[in-house]
Amino acid sequence: MPPQDERFSSGRWSKPFSRWDPNERAKLVKSISIPVQRDVTIDTFLSRVLHKFRINAPATMFVAVSGYLLIAIGLKGGAALTTTTAGEAALAVGLAIAVSAITPFLVFPVLERWIGLNRVNAAAVAAHYGSVSIVTFTIAITFLERMGHSIPPYAIAMAAAMELPAILTAITLSGKRRGANSLLRTCIEVLTGRPSVLLLGGLVVGFAFSGSQFVSMFIVPFGWVLLAFLVLMGFKVVTRLGDLKNNGIRLTIFAVFTPLILGVVATSIGYMTGLGVSAAVVLGTLAASASYIAAPAAVAKAIPEASPAIYLAPPLIVTFPFNVLLGIFIYYRVAMLLTGTVSE
Repeated sequence: MPPQDERFSSGRWSKPFSRWDPNERAKLVKSISIPVQRDVTIDTFLSRVLHKFRINAPATMFVAVSGYLLIAIGLKGGAALTTTTAGEAALAVGLAIAVSAITPFLVFPVLERWIGLNRVNAAAVAAHYGSVSIVTFTIAITFLERMGHSIPPYAIAMAAAMELPAILTAITLSGKRRGANSLLRTCIEVLTGRPSVLLLGGLVVGFAFSGSQFVSMFIVPFGWVLLAFLVLMGFKVVTRLGDLKNNGIRLTIFAVFTPLILGVVATSIGYMTGLGVSAAVVLGTLAASASYIAAPAAVAKAIPEASPAIYLAPPLIVTFPFNVLLGIFIYYRVAMLLTGTVSE
C-alpha cells in the first residue's frame, strides 16, 4: 500500500472536511453575517446587504448602459421618421412642450403650501417633475411594443422637447433673479447635455441610415440591456431609501399621486386632441415621469441654493418605481378605455 501524504495524515488538510473547531466556526459566521439591531430599518438592512456582498455598480457602468439605451431609442425613432406626417408630429411635440411648461406651475403651490418647502426647494422639485425620465420613457415604449402598438417616431422629439421648458419655468418660480447670460447658459447646457445629444444624435443617424443592417444589429440587444439597467437602478434606489426619512411622509405621498394625476390627465388630453393610443400613452408617461439624470445637473447650476437631498429623492426613490410597476399600465388602460376597447 503506497504511503499516505503527510499533509493528510497530519490532519492539516482534512480538518475542514471532518469537523469544525468552535473558534473557527464562530469566525466564519461572524465574517458572513450582517449585524442586526432592534432599531434597524428595511433600507439600512438592504444597504448593508448590498455593501456586505459588494453589490455596487460603478458610475461608468451606468453611463455606458444608459448611453446605449439613448442611442438605440434615437436610432429606432430615426429609422421610422420617414413614415410620419408633419402635422401630427407638430401637435404631439407642441403638447409635450405645453405640459412641460405648465407642470411646474401646477405642482409648485402644493410643494410650497401643503408640504412646506421653501420657495427655492419647491421650484427645484417642480423642475424635476416638469422634466422627463428617459428611462421611464424607454420602458413605456417597450411596453407598448409588447402590447402590439407601433411607436410614433416623433416620440423621441417629444421627450427631448420637455427638458428645457420645465427648468426655465422653475428658475422663474424660484424668485432668484438670473441675468440673460445665466439663462442662455442654462439653455445651452440642457440642449448640449449628454441625454439630448445622444438621443437626437441617434435620431439623425437612424434617419440617415434607415433600413441599414447597422441599425438593425445595434438595437438587437436592446431588451437585455434595458433589463440590466433596471437591475442597476434597483440597487441605486435601495441605497437611497434612507433619504426619504428627512423629507417626510407628505413628500412621499406627493411623489405617488402627482405622477398618477398628471399621467391620467395628459393621456386623456393627448387622445382627445387627436393623438393615437401609443402617442397618448407616451405623452402621459412623459408627463408623469420625473427627471433624475438630466434635470439635477441643470438645476444644480441654475438654482444652486436648492438642496439635492430634497429634489433627488422623490423622483428616483418613489416616482420612478411607481411608474415602472403600476403607472405605465394605468395610463395605457386609460387610453384603451377612451377608445372603448378593453385589451388584456
